[in-house]
Amino acid sequence: MGYKNGPPDCNWACANYIRHMLKTETTKNVAAFIAEPILGVGGCIPAPKEYFKIVKEILLTENILLVVDEVQSGNGRTGKFFGIENYGIEPDVITIAKGLGGGLLPIGAVISKSEIADKHLGPDFSTFGGNPLSCLAALASLKVIKEEDLAGNAARVGDYMIKRLEEIERESKIVDGVEGMGLMIGMEIVVDKEKRTPATNDTLTRIMNEMAADGVLIGRGGLYYNRIRMEPPLCITRDEADRVLNVFEEVVKKNQN
Repeated sequence: MGYKNGPPDCNWACANYIRHMLKTETTKNVAAFIAEPILGVGGCIPAPKEYFKIVKEILLTENILLVVDEVQSGNGRTGKFFGIENYGIEPDVITIAKGLGGGLLPIGAVISKSEIADKHLGPDFSTFGGNPLSCLAALASLKVIKEEDLAGNAARVGDYMIKRLEEIERESKIVDGVEGMGLMIGMEIVVDKEKRTPATNDTLTRIMNEMAADGVLIGRGGLYYNRIRMEPPLCITRDEADRVLNVFEEVVKKNQN
């Protein structure tokens, strides 16, 4: 079922469908609901504003834990330390990795409420677990994120980038659906903006290669692999953001005819 305008016109069907799913598509013995606050590989798509509040209410009723995957959206990426903070709810468990080490891997962490952690029987072990160098890098990364207010920078520069990208979207024949939070930003590359027909792989590859040739690296994602993903370093400046956006604007213009 499709809803042209999405929430709230759809009565938050995306969240309320979970009630139906739990009754008809599970064993009714669900341990946890796992979700990203913003889809990462899915194309940097934020959940609708009230989504997690509704989901949390449903899960509480069914005694199901909410586990939030912050591997991409955590560590300041969205303008808050955790992406879920943008939604005003408290999950039961949070997982983080990647950005936690400031580029050094392997590193990961699980954060949970004490009543959950205290029931865990263990023991835990991992081939690469307890890596001293990675743990030191994580501590240093957390210190820099806090002391240099990188989450705040992500919010400020990210808002600026999204506004400029929305201007590019209005003028472009092929850029559509700009959205994101902080420095986790996505947009569609399409053939027809009215029908939102996804652009071809050749078009996306050409855009990415031409931007790379001009010194700007971007990613791809989404169901049809036609979403541009912009996730620059949290320390990016406004001048550097302008450089990225100027290159993107020129490359898009070149490839829209």
